[in-house]
Amino acid sequence: SLCEQLHQLGYLTLEAENGEQALNMLDASPDIGMFISDLMLPGGLSGAEVIGHVRSHYPQLRVLLISGQDLRPAHN
Repeated sequence: SLCEQLHQLGYLTLEAENGEQALNMLDASPDIGMFISDLMLPGGLSGAEVIGHVRSHYPQLRVLLISGQDLRPAHN
């Protein structure tokens, strides 16, 4: 996983099960230096909604929204 790869590079990482848990972890850990979220998350919040919340409540925090899903239209 991306979390494991970052950890192998020497970064301390936190991994959340869903967007709500990620926001709770962020609230509890003010020393987080970067917030990475997948676009597609389980649960009620999408990655875009989570990033929107982070940007409005933590404007100084660097954010990265990624996706492992190919969103391009299929061509036959």
